[in-house]
Amino acid sequence: MDAYVFTLDLVPRKSPTPVIHVSQYDVGRPFLAHIQNDGVDFTIPSGAVVRVNGKKPDNNIFSYTASFTGSDIYFETEEQMTPLAGDVNMEIAIASGDLSIGSMNFKMLVEQSPIEGGVDSETAIDWVQQAQAAANTAVQAAESINLATFLQNNGTTTEAGHALDARYGKTLADQVAALNSSQFRLVGGISADKDLNDYHDHGVYFYNNPPINAPSSNPYALMLVFGKLSGTNYYVIQVVCTSGYHYYVRRHFGDANSNWGAWREINVSEI
Repeated sequence: MDAYVFTLDLVPRKSPTPVIHVSQYDVGRPFLAHIQNDGVDFTIPSGAVVRVNGKKPDNNIFSYTASFTGSDIYFETEEQMTPLAGDVNMEIAIASGDLSIGSMNFKMLVEQSPIEGGVDSETAIDWVQQAQAAANTAVQAAESINLATFLQNNGTTTEAGHALDARYGKTLADQVAALNSSQFRLVGGISADKDLNDYHDHGVYFYNNPPINAPSSNPYALMLVFGKLSGTNYYVIQVVCTSGYHYYVRRHFGDANSNWGAWREINVSEI
């Protein structure tokens, strides 16, 4: 099937709002967006991250990676783009270095299917699923780092040569087992004015622009938080996957006034 071609400007309201048409439940219908900046062809930087973002009639969102060549961006409809009939507000976002911009909005008009039922609408972000596959290995690496280099002799000593107290070792084992058995939930987005040091609750988070104390300046990141509060002490591990699939981990073991550990990047070969 040939892709439907339409022009999209990076200047908001530069031209009449483009409208593309699909059928409800369509998957794999191809589109090619020709990108301009104030009416002039815009060459997308090599290595940029390009995403197709949208909000459905029920306010659930989606965000999918798109491919590009020169000024042309290619994408296909995904399952969570078309589960509901009606107007879907969309944009194309481009991120490269210090550049992070969105195109003018365009509409996807989803024609209602005569078949009842089908696919339930939900929020869908492709890098959540991609990073989830690497999360278990990353968490195991983080646990190994913390147990080997930090938690000695009840996690309080600063002197070398101490063994881990066996009773405290069981406490840690119980905590790790509880973390591993917990079910993740998509909590929501983090705005740039928020501080990652404040995120202790177990769950899945994401951000488009780096918040305070982010591990890097890369946009579009997923953060997994493995958190537990025991008395007044936190036992928290944060795992962040940024655009370009860079993975970072750090920990916060102690009360609210204790410092977070430094971010450590995990080599891709470890995952």
